[in-house]
Amino acid sequence: MSKCNQQKLCDLGIYTREDAKKWMLKNHPDKSGGKVDGAIFGNVSQCNKDRIYCSAKQKTAKKVPYDNTADLRNEMFTCMRQTENFSKLRPEFRVDKVAFNVKDFNEAYIEHSPKLAQLLSIIKDLDENDMKTHGKLFKHFIYSDVKEQGYGVKVILAGLEAHGHKSIIKVKSGGEPTLSLVASHGNNSYAYLISTTIFQDTFTSKLKKQVLARFNARPTNVHGDDVRIIVLDSGFKEGIDLFDVKYVHIFEPSMTIADLKQTIGRATRTCGQRGLNFQPNVGWPLYVYNYFIVVPDHTKEALVAREPKLLNAPVADNKVFKEGTKFKDGIMYYSKFDKALVNLSTQLFELGPVLSVDYELTKNIHGTEEPTYMYDSEVAAIQMGGIGDRFNRVAVVKCEGKCGKKSTLDIPASVEFLRRVYLEHGHKRESIPKKESRAFFCKYMAENPEFCSQVNRAWATRTAAVPRVVSKAKTPKQAEDEIVASLDLVPIRDEDEPVYDIVAVKGHVDEGMKSKDGPAPPKRRIGFEKMRDYIRTNFGSKFKWSPIEVVNKCGEPPKGGAPSKDLSKIITFNPTQNFVSHYFTPESPYKGMLLWHSVGTGKTCTAIATATSSFEREGYTILWVTRTTLKSDIWKNMFDQICHTIIADRVRKGLELPDDDSARKRLLSKNWIQPMSYKQFSNLLSGENKMYEDLKKLNGAEDVVRKTLIIIDEAHKLYGGDLKVAERPDMEVMEKFLENSYKKSGKDSARLLIMTATPFTNSPMELFKLINLCIEDKQEKIPDDIKIFKQIYMDEDDLLSKSGSKKLANQLSGYISYLNREKDPTQFAQPIMIDVPVVMSAAPEDVRPFLYKEKKVKDMRAETKEILSEYKDRIAGLRATIKNAKSKTKGRNKTLRVSKKNAKDDCKNKYPGRKEKALRDKCVEEAIAAAEAEANAEPEEDIDKLEAELSAAISEKGTIADDSKKLTKKIRDAIKVRTKYQDVMLRERCEY
Repeated sequence: MSKCNQQKLCDLGIYTREDAKKWMLKNHPDKSGGKVDGAIFGNVSQCNKDRIYCSAKQKTAKKVPYDNTADLRNEMFTCMRQTENFSKLRPEFRVDKVAFNVKDFNEAYIEHSPKLAQLLSIIKDLDENDMKTHGKLFKHFIYSDVKEQGYGVKVILAGLEAHGHKSIIKVKSGGEPTLSLVASHGNNSYAYLISTTIFQDTFTSKLKKQVLARFNARPTNVHGDDVRIIVLDSGFKEGIDLFDVKYVHIFEPSMTIADLKQTIGRATRTCGQRGLNFQPNVGWPLYVYNYFIVVPDHTKEALVAREPKLLNAPVADNKVFKEGTKFKDGIMYYSKFDKALVNLSTQLFELGPVLSVDYELTKNIHGTEEPTYMYDSEVAAIQMGGIGDRFNRVAVVKCEGKCGKKSTLDIPASVEFLRRVYLEHGHKRESIPKKESRAFFCKYMAENPEFCSQVNRAWATRTAAVPRVVSKAKTPKQAEDEIVASLDLVPIRDEDEPVYDIVAVKGHVDEGMKSKDGPAPPKRRIGFEKMRDYIRTNFGSKFKWSPIEVVNKCGEPPKGGAPSKDLSKIITFNPTQNFVSHYFTPESPYKGMLLWHSVGTGKTCTAIATATSSFEREGYTILWVTRTTLKSDIWKNMFDQICHTIIADRVRKGLELPDDDSARKRLLSKNWIQPMSYKQFSNLLSGENKMYEDLKKLNGAEDVVRKTLIIIDEAHKLYGGDLKVAERPDMEVMEKFLENSYKKSGKDSARLLIMTATPFTNSPMELFKLINLCIEDKQEKIPDDIKIFKQIYMDEDDLLSKSGSKKLANQLSGYISYLNREKDPTQFAQPIMIDVPVVMSAAPEDVRPFLYKEKKVKDMRAETKEILSEYKDRIAGLRATIKNAKSKTKGRNKTLRVSKKNAKDDCKNKYPGRKEKALRDKCVEEAIAAAEAEANAEPEEDIDKLEAELSAAISEKGTIADDSKKLTKKIRDAIKVRTKYQDVMLRERCEY
C-alpha cells in the first residue's frame, strides 16, 4: 500500500479534511485536464483516506513555493491548439448555443478557421468525385483531439451545419435537455460522439451504442444512406469500431505516433471495410487526410514568445516558428513531449518488429512498405529547404505569370498536370503541339480565363483526386506513380533515418542450440543475436507467417448465429498464437512477456491458449486483469470461439457445451479467477478485498501471487494515465508485489502476460516500465527517466545511437512478441496518408503592429502630425524662397535695364559723331556686357526647380495625410474584426 507523504500536504497547505476535499475537487485529473501531476493527486487522496493531514507542528515549516511553470506551459499549449482550430469562438459560432447563426458562421469561418474551410472543401470534392467515378457516396470519419472550450468537435459540427448537413442527434425539448437520436436526413446526415457537455447534456453509454449501431449498420448504411459522417473527439480514441469508412480526416496534427495510430485504428478493424468493394492487388484503401496549419514567413518573424521560461527547449531569439514551417513545430515547445521523446516514440514503433523475439517468424507480414505520406509539392519543397514564402501560393496558379521550361513559383503545375486538366475539360486535343507543349498550355491559360479557372480549381483540390487515381490503379506502386505524374503530389519518406546494425541481424541455425523438448523456451536468458539463432533453430514453418497474397479474406460470415456443432468452434491458431503458447511457458527464464499485437490479431485468444497450453496444466492460478467492458470478450474466446486448449480437447472427445453462461463457466477449473479491473487488482494486492484472502489461503502470506499467471489486457493504461481515478491502479504496489514474488518464490514466482496494441501513449518510457515489470534483477531494468535514458542510449541529435540500439536490443531480448496486421490488405484497410497544408490567417503587415499592440493609433497619428508639420514648415520655406527669388530676379532685371540705358547714353555722349559709330557700338556692347556680368555676379535661384520641389512637397504632404487617414480607418476596421486573425488571437487570447 502506498504511504502518505505528510510533508507534501504541508507544501500544498492541506491541514484539514475540508482542505483536502477542496483541493481534490479543484485539481481532480478528470476535470483539470492533467494539469496536476497524478502522483501528487494520488498522495493527497491516500492521505485523506488515511485521515492524515499536515500537523500543527509542521505548519510552521517553511512552505515550498509551488512551481507553476508546467501549469502555465500547459495553458499555452492548450490555447495554441485551440487557436489553430478557430481564432476565437463567439456565441454565434457555437453550435450548441441559442445564439448560433448559420449565416454569421458561413460569412466568418473561412478566415477564422482556414483548416475547417479546407476540410469542408475536400469532403465536398471527394463526394463529387465519388459520384462521377462510382455513382455513389462513401462514409467519412472526422477526428479532433481538442476538447477544451468547444474548439474541437463543436467547431466541426458548426461547419457541417453551415454546409447543410443535418445531425441525427437532437435535444428533446421540455424539461431537462436530453440528447437522443432522430430520423435520418439521408446521406446528408452526420453523427458525433463527444466526451464533454453539448447542448447541456452528455453522452450515455446507451446513446453511444445507438449512434455506433446506426453508423455501422450493414448493409443499410455501408454507403452512409442513413448517416454518412461521424465526428469523434479524443475521449473516444479507443474502444470504438467504425465500419466501412473510406475517408478519415484528422483535424489537428497528432502529437505522437501512438496518437496517430490509435486514431486511424478506429477505422482499421479486422474486416472493417468488408461492406465496400475489394480492389484487386490493392485491397481496401483508407484515405487519411491530415490537416495542419503553416505559418507565413512574415508572421514567423513577428511572433516572439513573451515568456521564454515556458519553452521546454531554448529557441534563437525566442521565435518558436522561425525554424519550422508547421504551426505544430511551435506548439511542441510548450508540449510535455520534448524532441527526444517524440523521436524515440517514432523509432520504437519503427523498430518494434526488429526488437521482438519472433521477428524472423512474422517479417513476411511486416515487410510491406509503410503507407505513403503524400505532401503537397509546394510543402515538400519547403520541408527540404526551399523558398519559404511558397506557402502563400499553395493553392494558386498565376496564369499570366512566368512559365519556364519546368515548374515555377508562378506556375508550379507540371506539363502533365496541365495536359490532364486541358483534356478532361474537352479542349481540342489536336491543338496540342508535339514540342514545347508547356509553353502552349501557359499561353492558352493566359489567354483563356475559363481554362485558367479550371487549372486553379484542379490545383487547389488535387488531394481530393487521389482516391480517383488509386481506384483505377492495378497495384499500389502504379497508384503512387500516377499520383506523382498527374496530380503533382510527391511521396515523402524518411530517407535520412539512421540505419541500425540490429536490423541486419538474421540469425542462423545452430545445432548446438537445438532444444531436446521440441519448440520450447531457452533454458536461460540470452542476448539479441543469440536469440535470433535460437528462434531460427527451434521454431519452424508451423510458427512462421507466409508471404501475403492480396486476396479478400473477409467473405460474408455464416448466417443464422453460431455454428451448430461445437467442434467447428475450435479455433485453428495462427502462427503467432502457436509460437507464444510454446515459447512462454512455466519453464521460461523470462518472468513475463509483452504481446505487442495490433488490433484484430486475436490477443485474447493468444492469452487463453498460452494459459491453458502449459500454465493451467501445471497448476498455476490464472488471474485476468482487463477493462470492465472487455470482460465478455474473454468468455467469447472461451466458448463461442474455443481458444481454451483443455476445453477444446474435451470437445474433441465429445463434450457438448451448454448454452447457459453460468453452466459454461463451471467447465473451467478452479485455477481460473473471475476477471477483474485494474483497480480491483490493485486493491487485491493492497489487501483490500476478499480475493486477497483467497489467494493468501491458496499460495501463502509470503507471496500471495506465487504460481500465478497474471494476464493484463490493454496494458498501456497501467502507466498511460488516461484512466479515471476510480479505475487507476496503484503501480507502486504492483511493482513491489512482483519484486517480492520474484525474490521469495524464484522459479515458482508470478508470471506476467501483458497485452496491448500500443504499449505507450503519452511517453515511450511507458514501454520500458511495462518491460521492467517482467525483469527481476533491478540492475538489469531499463531506465525509465528520459534524462538518464538519453545519456545511455541516444546521440546528440536525440536519436537512438547505434551502440544504444544494440544495448536496448539485448535488454529487451526475449520479452516482446510483435504482431502487426495493419499492413495485411487481406483483412485490413490500408491507410494512404495525405498531408493537407493550410496557411494561417494573419493580419496584414501594415496593421499588424497595432493589432499586436506594439504601436498605438494615437502615437501613429502624432508621428504623422509631426511629419505633416515638418512638411508645412518646408512648404512655407519654399514659398518664401521662391517669393524672394522672384523679387530678386525682378530687381536685377530692372537694374540691368537701367544700366543698359545709361550705358547707351554714356557711349552716345562719348562718341557722338557718325564717324565714331563703330567705337560707339563697341562701347555700348562692352558696357552692356559689363552690366550683365555685374548682374550675374550674384547666383540666381532656379525658380523652376524650386516650384517643382514645392509642388512635390505639397503632393507628398497630401499623400501622407490621405494615407494616414486610410491607415487609421484600416486599423480601426481591423481592430473590429481582429478576432478573425489567428496570429492576433495567438497574442491576445494566449498572451503569446
